[in-house]
Parts: sequence; C-alpha cells; structure tokens
Amino acid sequence: MKKKYYILICFFLPLLPLSYSNAQENILMDEMTVTAARDKELIHKIPANITVITEEQIKKTSATTIPDILKRHAGIRFRSYSGNSSQAQIDLRGFGGDNPFGKTLILLNGKRLNRPDMSSVNWLQIPIQQIERIEVVRGGASVLYGDSAVAGVINIITKKGDKDLKTELTLTGGSNNTHIEKAGITGSSGNLFFAANAQNYDTDGWRDRSAFSLIGGGLNLSYDFDTVAASADISYSKTEYQLPGSLTKAELAANPKQFQPATNFTTAHLQDDTTDESLNIDASIEKITKQYGDIELKLVYNYNIITMNMPSSWAPNKFNKSQINTFGILPKYVLNKNILGFQNKLVTGIDIYNTTLYQNKYADRHRTNKTHKVKIEKKSLGWYFKNDLNIKKDLILGFGFRAEKASVKGNEIELASNAQIFNGKTDHNSNLFDISVTKLFGAKTKLFGKFSTLYKYPFLDEQVYYNGDNGDKFLTDLNPEKGESYEIGAAHSFFKKLNTKITLFNVNMEDEIDYVGIFPNGGSENIGKTKHKGIEFFLSYDINKKLKFYSNWTYHKATYENGKNKEKELPMVPNHKGNAAIEIKLPYNIYLTPEIEYTSASYLLGDSDNNTEKLDSYTICGISLRYEPQDKNLTAFINIENIFDKKYSTVGSDMEKWGGENAFYPAAGFGINMGVAVNF
Repeated sequence: MKKKYYILICFFLPLLPLSYSNAQENILMDEMTVTAARDKELIHKIPANITVITEEQIKKTSATTIPDILKRHAGIRFRSYSGNSSQAQIDLRGFGGDNPFGKTLILLNGKRLNRPDMSSVNWLQIPIQQIERIEVVRGGASVLYGDSAVAGVINIITKKGDKDLKTELTLTGGSNNTHIEKAGITGSSGNLFFAANAQNYDTDGWRDRSAFSLIGGGLNLSYDFDTVAASADISYSKTEYQLPGSLTKAELAANPKQFQPATNFTTAHLQDDTTDESLNIDASIEKITKQYGDIELKLVYNYNIITMNMPSSWAPNKFNKSQINTFGILPKYVLNKNILGFQNKLVTGIDIYNTTLYQNKYADRHRTNKTHKVKIEKKSLGWYFKNDLNIKKDLILGFGFRAEKASVKGNEIELASNAQIFNGKTDHNSNLFDISVTKLFGAKTKLFGKFSTLYKYPFLDEQVYYNGDNGDKFLTDLNPEKGESYEIGAAHSFFKKLNTKITLFNVNMEDEIDYVGIFPNGGSENIGKTKHKGIEFFLSYDINKKLKFYSNWTYHKATYENGKNKEKELPMVPNHKGNAAIEIKLPYNIYLTPEIEYTSASYLLGDSDNNTEKLDSYTICGISLRYEPQDKNLTAFINIENIFDKKYSTVGSDMEKWGGENAFYPAAGFGINMGVAVNF
C-alpha cells in the first residue's frame, strides 16, 4: 500500500498548481547557454529544453557529488556497481544496457571528459565548490560535438577569476567515516584572473570493501585584452576505490553490506581495487571582432593511468596497468551577422583527436612478472557547421552538418614467446545533419521541433577485446552505433515564477552495441535496430519567499525492433522516474528541504528476452537542513539520505542463463553527513 502512495506522489506532484521554480528551473528566458550552440546563445532560442544549475542552487542542495546534483535538479538516473559516486554511470534518455554512459557527452569547460575505454567519468575529480554552473542539454548533438553526444550533453563550467579576492573552505563529515575537505580561491591581478582549488575525499563506504578516496586540485588562469582573451586550465586527481562485487537475492536479504563471497564464477572480492590518476590540461585563445566574427583555438591534453587489481575475475587479465593519452586541437569560428536583413549565426570548426592506450598485463599484484602488452590508437577528424537563421523575429530555422572519419588500430604481444595475439585496423566514416525550427511567443514561451542523425564510436575495449589473453581479438566487423532522433517540445513561464517544460522524443538506433557473452564465442556485438521513446516533464514554482517547490517526471520505453527479441524491452531501462522536493524557509534563516525519488522496475542486464526477474522498483526519501545567515559568509548543513533505509539496487545482471544466480549491486542505505562552508 505504501508503495502505491509513493508512486502517486511522484507522478502527481508535478501536476499540482503549487510548484516551485527552484534551482535549475527558475531561469530567465534571456539567460545564456554556451553548450547547446557551442557558443553563447540565448536559452530561449535553442531548440531544446535545457537545465541550468547555478552555483547558488548547488550550495542550496548541500550535495557532496555531481551525481547527487544531477539527480536532484535534472532528474537524471545513475547506477553504480560499488555504491560510490566516483564511477557512477549516467543513463540519460533510457539507453540502458552495458554502455549508456557512452551515449551522453560530459564536458569540463567545453572539453571532453568521456574516457575512450568502457569506463565512466570520474565525477569526483571536479570539486563542487569550484563549479560556476552545470548545463544539461537533452537530445542529440552529434553534429556539433561528434562522438557520444547521442542522448545529450552535460557541460560542467568551473569558476574563473574575479576582481575581488574570494576564498572558500568547506569541511564535511558523516556516516561511514566520511570526511571531505575542500578549499578554493579566486582573484585577479590587473588583467590576469586566477582560480585555484584543492580537495581531499575519504570514506569507508556503505558496503564492506567499498571504500574510496580522492585527492586533487586545479588551477585556471585567464588574461583579457581588448579583443583577445586567453586562458589555461590544469587539474589533477588521484582516486583509489575498492570493488565489493555483486550479491544474490539471498545474500541481499541476509546482509546487503557484505562484499561478494566466492561463487561458481569468481573467488571472493577480498582484494579487488583500482587506482585512477588523471591530468587534464587545456589552453585556448579567442580573437573577437565585430565585423569578421570570432576565432577560437583550443588545445587539450588528457592523461590517465589506471592500475587495476581484480583477482576475483573469471578472466585471465586480473592485474594490469593502463595509460591513456589524448591530444586535441579544436579551432572554431563564429559569425553573427545579418544576411539580407535577417539575423543569422554561423558556427563552424574542426575537431582533431588522437588517443593512445597502452596496457601491460601482469601475473601478480606486485607487477614483477609482465605477461602481455597492448597498444591501441584511435585518430579522428571531424568538420562541422551549424547555421541558425531568423526568417522572422520570432521564427528560427536551424541546419547543421558534420563529416567525420576515424581510424582504430591495435596489437597485443605475448611477451614470453613474443607471439602476436592480434594486429588489426578498422576505419569509420560518418556524415550527419540536423534541422530544427523554433517558434517564439514573446519572452515566456517557445515551441520547437528537431530532427538529427546520431552516432557513437565503439569504446576501445568494445572494438578490441583485450581483457583476456589468448582469447583476445580485434573486431573489425563492429560498426559504430548510429541513429535518428525526433523531438518536439515546449517551455512556458507563467508570471515568471511558474515554469513548465515538456519534451517528447523518439530515437531509432541501428547497430547499437551490447555485450552478449563471454569470449571466444561472445563479446560486444551490434544488436540490430532499437527504439527509444519517451516524455520529459519539468514543473517548478517559486510560491513565495518562504516556500518553493520543484518536480520532474520522465517516461522511457526502449525496445528491440528486429531479430529474435523484437518488441522486447531493453535491459536496465525503467519506464518511469520521478523526483520532487520542496524548500521551506524557517525562522533564523534556516532552510528545510525534503525530497523524494521514484524509479520503476527494469529488466536485468543480459535479459534481452525478458525471461527472468526484474530489478525491483524503489522509492527513496531524503531531507536536508541548511543554515544560511544573511551575510552568507558562513553556511552550515545536515543531509540525511535514504531516511527509511530502503534496501535497493540500481543495477543487476541475469546470471541464470549462465547457470548461476542473478546478481545485484546494492545501493547505499541510511546515511547522514554534515558540514560547514566559510567564505572570506
């Protein structure tokens, strides 16, 4: 009975006339976005519904991680195999399967954070207190951004220097021996602006053997001339985390905090862990002219070292060390000029990337006996243009095109015999376009429609199977994932305080990639045609100075469109997801924010024929209390997560077809953290 009430709350709160323009949704129609158009543009003119999460909104959530922020303010679903946020996997628009995180492009100040191998973004590498805003653009953006921009683009924009010197220190502690220390400073000297940050994050984790820690920092320097702006960013982080593994239903019932014991497939997860070091450097220079347009040149470099120990794994590759180097050259030109009396904006540029992955395999944790070495190189070159023409003051037509080619080559050597395990090469070519129309009704309402073609290259470890030994191979017949996206939507502000947004979308994919079995007889394959359709709805209302409310609801339906599983649903795609929260201002500048999140059931990973049990639906509640005096130099907060200690999993796998019991990865139960932020 309680479950039904939770579901009703999640579905009908968005329809209440009392709603709230909090955080991401209380944005003026004339606010700018730099993500949707790959240049500054009014949100009102973009053929998409965009969520902008500001620095002030982030502070009000008292969140400690970026996934927490995106779940609360953008209604985005995450799943985790360990229960921690460092490698949480994003799934925007219900792509499910093994690799949904590869279909959402994650940017940091406009540069790619997505890793080329089949691993999620390390969300903890970016300190929250250094974020100026987060822009979430739903819908295909392959024309502008290329690979991975299938479901949408998320751009995390960090603070730049300010004229006044500002310092912020945040200390947080809580359940599971969690302690987080963060510091940041911004300022300037003449025309030179700077922003620096440092952080330390440690926790034992909710589950046994789910501890993780991170240490890192960053520096931004920018210099403004009259018509030229130059900037440079550098950031470093080192993350260490344990991997507790999955549990059966019986083990979940007995003790959901335990790590995975020995099974028919693996030994106990007593020593599974990973270390991930990353260094990101980018520099850009922009020349601004009124008559001839703006020119920007961005250079990027990413460096990752991943040391993985998986003694419990069934695969022979239990101990390895990988190094991933990525270089990018990104020139761009923007011309904003009237043509025959019509306002017109052109954005065009070239994306050049070169990524090399090196992996050494070892027979032992101490890495004294190297057994194999792998080298995989990926090069890509893409040219794009996007043109938006105001054929009327209130009617905008957009058209874009992208031509891109990529090549992947790789080899593996078995060192003892100097035998070549594989040596392969493949090329990919894509020509893409999109077309859109946006109708404006004053400054409060817009209607839009958009058609776009999409693609995603295979991850390196999808294209090249290198996680075994003699079973490793180069899959020259694995094609990129391609698709077509149709969407229509609307946004409307009622008396500036009530905001609503709705988008209907349909994505038809070809050659979607999924993991269908263990080598040598399985692996990653193109699974044919699939369809992803749904509705996204956001409603928020600034009721008064003391009461604010917001909510969102998403419906997804993902199905196979051909083959033996035609009309079956794709695994790990819940049909419904809803969030709602209300902010109440109490006396003495104390803010109370209760919230609720509902996610419906979904089929388990690998259950393509929908023939086994489902991953259970779940409803979780949280509450935060924040003290914020008028001068805002001091903020204190308490967060309580999963108040009713709901036992649930965000991911599960169908192991019955392999002769085992289904596997589940429990999420965190009840937890509490508290902290203080000081500005001076």
